[in-house]
Amino acid sequence: MAATRLNRLNRERLCHEHGALDELVTTLYRVLAERHETPQRVSHLLSDLTERVAAHFKDEEEAGLFEDLTNHLPHHAEEIAKLEAEHKTLMDEFLALNALATADGEFSAEGWKELEDRFRALTTLMCHHESRENDLLVTAYDDDIGNKD
Repeated sequence: MAATRLNRLNRERLCHEHGALDELVTTLYRVLAERHETPQRVSHLLSDLTERVAAHFKDEEEAGLFEDLTNHLPHHAEEIAKLEAEHKTLMDEFLALNALATADGEFSAEGWKELEDRFRALTTLMCHHESRENDLLVTAYDDDIGNKD
């Protein structure tokens, strides 16, 4: 259980983190679509994103996001528990994608396509996950997070 309750400042910080993650995801979409970067650069960007996602998930958990949402929205407890469990699943997928991107040498055309397809699928899951969290935050706190998500 988190030592502090989720306050407005922590909620705003978590929403700001969503924006920073979105910027890195956008960069990776471009890099994977254009295929002009080296595999080492792609690996570095994916590694950076994975580290940031891990830190964001840790921040959410340590800020008491899930406990606080459950306290405010007990009728959504099952959905909130699923969101919390998704953190491990999403991290496992990010780590697997990183392993795929750390290949030595150049990517084949098939390698680029697999990496891009898996990245798009994973970031779509991540986007849905964050959207559901944001919806619950708005419901629980009547926050208008606007363009901070």
